[in-house]
Amino acid sequence: MPVPDALRSPLSRRGVIQLGLAGAALAGSARPGEAAPPEGATGPIWAFSQSVYFAGNRTVRLRRLHSLATGDIFYTTSAAELVPAGYTDESDEHPAWVYSVTDPALAPPDSDQLLRLWNPRLRAHFSTTSESLARTAQRERYELQAEYPAPYVPRSAPDSPHAVTVPLPPLRRRR
Repeated sequence: MPVPDALRSPLSRRGVIQLGLAGAALAGSARPGEAAPPEGATGPIWAFSQSVYFAGNRTVRLRRLHSLATGDIFYTTSAAELVPAGYTDESDEHPAWVYSVTDPALAPPDSDQLLRLWNPRLRAHFSTTSESLARTAQRERYELQAEYPAPYVPRSAPDSPHAVTVPLPPLRRRR
């Protein structure tokens, strides 16, 4: 699905931005007509650049936590989840909001749960909206980490001037 013209318009407040893995936001990195990757890709995912009420759903902050020592990045919507030792909260540099869902039956239409997995041996997180990629990660000794309420993300570019894409780190394999 192509990105709606409203998202590329110079009149929109933020337009589409892509949040970089290395730390800085890359303004204007989405190409005209570019959409979210096909199902099964590791990222990026669609989110919003600020808290919005979209399609009947309020969004919540998606926190980005980053370990400079290991390069590990993970995302959480839980304000109560403590920042692990050695991680920094980069949420202010990489603002993103997603749906918060307590009952999957009430999830917004055309949205997917953002699944978070952890590999204690590699000390690495992996996030995906693909159940098949989550199963692949589990075969690589990643453990599914439940988050409640669960974060859900739009499957394609929402028709909002606040749409952003958030890259997801790749699956790290056993060494």
